[in-house]
Amino acid sequence: MPLTALLPGRLRARLRAVQENARVLRAFLVSPRQPLFRTRFAPLPPPAASRAPAPPRSAAAETRAPASLRVHRVRYLASGVELSVSEEQSLLQAGLDAGLSLRSACRRGLCGTCKSKLVSGEVEMRQPNVLSDEERARGYCLPCISRPRGEVTLDA
Repeated sequence: MPLTALLPGRLRARLRAVQENARVLRAFLVSPRQPLFRTRFAPLPPPAASRAPAPPRSAAAETRAPASLRVHRVRYLASGVELSVSEEQSLLQAGLDAGLSLRSACRRGLCGTCKSKLVSGEVEMRQPNVLSDEERARGYCLPCISRPRGEVTLDA
């Protein structure tokens, strides 16, 4: 029996997250195909206000989606934007694709940077992640690994 099996669930999940981060970092730093450090500068995208808004999806396009790929309405309260999001797309990626400025870092549920309050609706969130049971009970989710399972309102 591994020693981690003796740890409480929350501590065990955080230890797994640290181990995963270390594995990813090690793979990045020791990769034989790439130099140890590579810097690439790219121009910053224009501010969200100057971008052209994404065209709204028509109801006809949503009804053509296969039954296994449902589309749900997602509201982002901070920006007042409402989007149609596929069940296969994360709430974070949908918002970023629409030009919203959302906090994020790892995009894998390991850091908690994107933690947001789920005001209403239901999402499916991969486990384990950095949210504690208490945070989940208070209605928080990680948009980077959350997928809508109905109409959702997110305080982000």
